[in-house]
Amino acid sequence: QTCLTPAEDDAIASHSTVAFPVESYLQRIQKLADEFERQRLRPMAAATGGRADTLQPERVLDELSAYLFETQRFSAPACGRSNLPKDAMLDHPGVWWV
Repeated sequence: QTCLTPAEDDAIASHSTVAFPVESYLQRIQKLADEFERQRLRPMAAATGGRADTLQPERVLDELSAYLFETQRFSAPACGRSNLPKDAMLDHPGVWWV
């Protein structure tokens, strides 16, 4: 069984000394947020007269959940939080030691 997790997850789980790629991580999150707004929020707001502030929070959360877990296929890795062995430390991206 293969388990693929983002390098950021391994860096966090292993308490790595490798610098966390904050800027690229924030860019990825912003891209997801922009896409969610464009594909889901705008159509929902248009259906209620064009005002996003009138949307029901539960409906927005349902749409966000569907977007992340169905459209983007987010899921917890089958092997747990990280693919690294327990107590492993990252030396630099892609290289770890126990």
